[in-house]
Amino acid sequence: MRRTGATLMQQLRIQPDLIDRCQNHYLGGSLVRRSYQQHDYAEEMRDAWSKLGTRLDDLMQKCSTRRAAEGRPEIRASLTTASR
Repeated sequence: MRRTGATLMQQLRIQPDLIDRCQNHYLGGSLVRRSYQQHDYAEEMRDAWSKLGTRLDDLMQKCSTRRAAEGRPEIRASLTTASR
């Protein structure tokens, strides 16, 4: 799940450092950098999680639509013409 989430965030053009923060990874670097740069990136992470949630909602909607179309030719036909 973590790898899938990280991959989807990459596809959404979220910066790798921010993905690491969202996954609570340890961020290395110099002691001075870690001591002085204390911004928590909460707003940026909230936006990243929101984008991921929207993407997951879109994927779930597509799955639900396809599942509903099984056995229903009228829906299957509308999906076929919509994807062209």
